[in-house]
Amino acid sequence: MRIIDSHTHLGVSRLSESVYTEAMQLDAQRQWGIDVSIVLPIPKDPGGPAAAHDRIHRLCNDHRGRFFGVLDLDPAMADAAYWQEAQRCVKELGFIGVKLHTYFHPCNPLSPFTDKVFEMAQHFDIPVIVHTGLISTFGLPSLQVQRAKEFPRVKIVLAHMGYNAYTAEAIVAAQLCDNIFLESSWTGPGRVKEAIKKLGSARVMMGADQLINIPWELAKIRNIGLNDAQLEDCMGRTAAAVFKLPL
Repeated sequence: MRIIDSHTHLGVSRLSESVYTEAMQLDAQRQWGIDVSIVLPIPKDPGGPAAAHDRIHRLCNDHRGRFFGVLDLDPAMADAAYWQEAQRCVKELGFIGVKLHTYFHPCNPLSPFTDKVFEMAQHFDIPVIVHTGLISTFGLPSLQVQRAKEFPRVKIVLAHMGYNAYTAEAIVAAQLCDNIFLESSWTGPGRVKEAIKKLGSARVMMGADQLINIPWELAKIRNIGLNDAQLEDCMGRTAAAVFKLPL
């Protein structure tokens, strides 16, 4: 069974003081049997977004097929600059998704300033990962319903599936929109099982977010009573399909 961590990070953050190195990523894959990691920058990296994207690209290039990059830009930046860096990431660096971080880049996902995130994702046919939950009023899962309806060809992944407190809302959003998918980090096992029961395992994917979470996130998926097909979906097959990973 292929295991894909659909949400992990590389870099340094001035805000959270988190640090994730290449060595830490490789060690985590070896220790916990992760076959593929989808890697995002940490917002507010001291070197800026372009340098953070370049660092992820080097990791992906040095270990082909084991790491895939996702770009993360502040939607408040000028449209032309946003599009230029996004195009570089997708076309030159081969990134397979874009992050809309409603917490570290505080932004209303329904604001005209965030139109470009979904327009760019539609243009390049890549998914949008949206931070949901965690003391962010802009991270309410319900706010993605309108976006999912406006951009029906764009797959939207609700990171943390509402962060437990708003998981019921995330499930309802996904029930209303077939192009909304849920990622399981920071959400209790009962809530994850409920999501799979109501949506099907092809709509739920495992993610760890922090490397220290990996063993708990794997144990959570493995111990909620899934059958083999459901387990394979949540552990990797859903993420592989949503992100169109060339595995």
